[in-house]
Amino acid sequence: MTTPKSPGGGGIAFLQLGIQGGTTGAIADLLSLAGDVEYARWCAQTYLQWMSTGGPQGPEADNLRRAIWTAACISYRRVFTSGKGHLNPQTPRQRPNDNFTAALTSEQLAVHNSVLETANRHVAHRVNELEQVIISALLNPPPLPRAISNIATMMLHYLGPKDAEEVEHFIAVCDLLLAGTRHEYGRLSDQALEDLRQRDLDEMYAAAEAQAQSSTEQGNT
Repeated sequence: MTTPKSPGGGGIAFLQLGIQGGTTGAIADLLSLAGDVEYARWCAQTYLQWMSTGGPQGPEADNLRRAIWTAACISYRRVFTSGKGHLNPQTPRQRPNDNFTAALTSEQLAVHNSVLETANRHVAHRVNELEQVIISALLNPPPLPRAISNIATMMLHYLGPKDAEEVEHFIAVCDLLLAGTRHEYGRLSDQALEDLRQRDLDEMYAAAEAQAQSSTEQGNT
C-alpha cells in the first residue's frame, strides 16, 4: 500500500480508505482517459520533433516513426471506444462529452477524424489503402529477348503524416480534450469530497485502520 504524504511537504503519513460508489467510478475513468490522451499527445509531439530534426536515422528509422504514430492512433482511439469502467466494471468507461467535436475548428475536426479512421480502418483492421502490396511482372529489357524474368513484390507501409501542420493540429486537439477532462475531474473530485464529509468520521477511521491492518498482514505472509 502506498502512503500519500502531506501536500505541504510535512511528511504526514495519511490513513487511506478505499472508496467506491457515487462519483468515484467516473473520477477513475477520467484519470484513465487523461492518461490515454496524454500518451497520444506525447507520441504526436515526439513524431513532430522527429520531423523537424530529422529524427532517427538508419535502417530502423521508418519502423520507429511508424511505431510512434501507430501508438498515438491506438491510444487516442481508446478514448472514444467503449470499455469497462475502472471501479464500476458493470458500466462503460466514461467517454468525452458528445459536444467535444463541436468545439473543434475545421482543421482540428479533420485530423480528429483522420486519426480515428487510421486507427479503425488501418491499425485495428486492414480496410483502407494506407497499406498497399504491389506485385509486378519483370520483363526483360531490350535488347534482350522478350521474356518474363520473374515476379517482384513491394509492400508500402503508412508511416504517419507527412505534413507537420497536421500533427500540430492533432496536438491541439489533445490539449483541448485534456483541458475538458481535467475540468470535469476537478468538478467530480470536489463533489466526491463533499459527499465524503457527510459520512460518519468515526466509521471511516475504523474502516481505514482495518484496511491498513489487513494490508500489513498480507504483506507479512
